[in-house]
Amino acid sequence: IASMADYAENERICRSRMLLIYFDEKNPKDCGSCDVCLRKTENGLTNYEFNKIETLLAESLEATSPQRLDNLLQSIPGFPAEKVIKVIRFLVDRGRLSLNDDEIALSVHRPG
Repeated sequence: IASMADYAENERICRSRMLLIYFDEKNPKDCGSCDVCLRKTENGLTNYEFNKIETLLAESLEATSPQRLDNLLQSIPGFPAEKVIKVIRFLVDRGRLSLNDDEIALSVHRPG
């Protein structure tokens, strides 16, 4: 019961990471999309928005990479540029995307 309470009250450790640790998984990583991970970035996106933007970014960059930021923003319909930029920053900080000058690409060695 104490573990359940810790999980519910936790505001610092990724929820997926907590579950993986609880079940003795090796090398647990932050998921990047739970409420705790999103709060860390202070981006204010819902899980749905974050996941959808992340998927659209990956699809666009898999088709053409690298891309200039302005072109990449135009390739993500239905979301304001500021939300897309927040996701890009989050993914760059986590090593999933690389930023070189004004060009963004999928990282060669993306963390799992």
